[in-house]
Amino acid sequence: MIFAIIGLLKQPVPPRDAAFEAALNAHLAQPNLRIVNAGYLRDAEQALIGHLALVETDSFGQAKAFLETSPFQTGGFYERTEIAEYDNEVGRLG
Repeated sequence: MIFAIIGLLKQPVPPRDAAFEAALNAHLAQPNLRIVNAGYLRDAEQALIGHLALVETDSFGQAKAFLETSPFQTGGFYERTEIAEYDNEVGRLG
């Protein structure tokens, strides 16, 4: 199943340091699920407002565990998060 994981960032966006970036890279490289697509969300002025990831995994619980162990979540960067099963209707996912 594919799940959409959305995180809207607190404003102003908290700064990130080298340790955070290393933790983020390790988190994204974990083998428990496949990241189908991921990227930043930006507003009309191109300011960073959040993240969106489409992940393939066996259960909602595994998608939730991925979010809960994210350095953005554990570091308190998110104002709000959502997880939803993604039901692709048009187009193809890589």
